[in-house]
Formats: sequence, C-alpha cells, structure tokens
Amino acid sequence: MARRRFLLIGFFLTLAGCYPAPENPPDYGPFPENYESVVKTWLAGHVFNAPTIKDVTMTKPAEGKIWVGNLYGGFAYGWKTCVSYDVQDRDGRYKGLQHYTALLKDGAIAHAGIYDLVNEGC
Repeated sequence: MARRRFLLIGFFLTLAGCYPAPENPPDYGPFPENYESVVKTWLAGHVFNAPTIKDVTMTKPAEGKIWVGNLYGGFAYGWKTCVSYDVQDRDGRYKGLQHYTALLKDGAIAHAGIYDLVNEGC
C-alpha cells in the first residue's frame, strides 16, 4: 500500500515537471539612444579586418526577442536591430554585404548572430 502511494505521488510529481514554468513579463530595458556607436564599436572588436568595414547600415532598434536556448532561460528580450556591412577578406577583396542581428540591452550588445532564428524579422 505504501509503495502504491509512493508510485502515485512520483507519477504526479513527474507530470508536474512537464508543465512549463510561467514566463516572466519581458524586460526590454531603456531604449538605446547611442545604438549606432554601440554597434559600430562591437563590429570593430568582432569582425576580421575591422578597419576596412564600409557601408554599415542598421535599422532603428525595436523591441524584440531572440531564442537563446533552454539553458539560458528561453528568450532574451531587448532592442533588436538589423545590421549590414561590407568588409575586406584576407585576399583584399570585399565579400559583399554581411548581415547580423544585434540585441541591445542596457546600452550594450547582449546577443548578436547570423542565425536564421536570430535574424527572424530582419
């Protein structure tokens, strides 16, 4: 009898673990007024041959989210901007426009990438 109760309680606890936790309301942070300089500084530190970057364009940031994975809490919220630029390759030729999506939060780039899920909406 005790074993049956134990199994029954274990079964219901297992089911309870299947339901997703309620999501917290999104926190986008304040609008990044200096987003252009933040993005250009980030590019200068993360792109090969950064001094040759040209044709940098970006959209005005809008509230957005990107999927960062279950380990990191699901979605990250912030101000999303779509960035395009051209840069010289190792052989000295320009590669053509490269596209990034940047998520800004609290005056800095929180996440950036070229992945399909990240670029959704660009």
